[in-house]
Amino acid sequence: MNAAPPRPFDDVGECVDATLRRLGTRIVLGTPLGIGKPNPLLNEFFRRAARDPNLHLTIFTALSLNRPTAHSELERRFLEPFVARVFGDHVDLDYVKAAHAGRLPPNVELREFYLPPGEWLGNEHVQQHYLAANYTHAPRDLIGKDPYALYDASNAVAGVRQDPCLIDCFISAVRFMEGGPPRNWWEFTAERKARLAMVERPRRSPRATGP
Repeated sequence: MNAAPPRPFDDVGECVDATLRRLGTRIVLGTPLGIGKPNPLLNEFFRRAARDPNLHLTIFTALSLNRPTAHSELERRFLEPFVARVFGDHVDLDYVKAAHAGRLPPNVELREFYLPPGEWLGNEHVQQHYLAANYTHAPRDLIGKDPYALYDASNAVAGVRQDPCLIDCFISAVRFMEGGPPRNWWEFTAERKARLAMVERPRRSPRATGP
């Protein structure tokens, strides 16, 4: 493999700038569930989209958490030590604040497949964009899926034709969930190239024959 090495960034702004230069103005972010998200980076992407209506941002995630807020003295006395212990220096998510306030920009789409019980009742955007996949069944939902169809669906969401190596990743994930051994995605590259060569091979006109 001759893939370029990962490029580290010390500044989220520089990371977002580099991402936009490479991918353009249609960004689809897949982020971990719960408090495992890179919140400062997500906040920077959201702020850029909030400032630029030409930047379309889609966030696929689950269980977006901000610090809980007390609504009474009793709640405050309980929550303060709990929040300090559990959340620590946790950075709140700007898109969660905007969604709660009903101020998500029209160019930002939030898709979550697991929501805190009762938190988003009455919130039209979050309810209408809920991704209906049971949290415990998310890996199971890959079983029987066509990796090439998943690639096409991903391209439709992204609005661009993505690197075909993404197909290799889908093949690796689907085969593993169907009971196959764990294998690196690049082990499926030759298979993918062979299949696409058969599908995309241009039809040649019959060779003209002369007298």
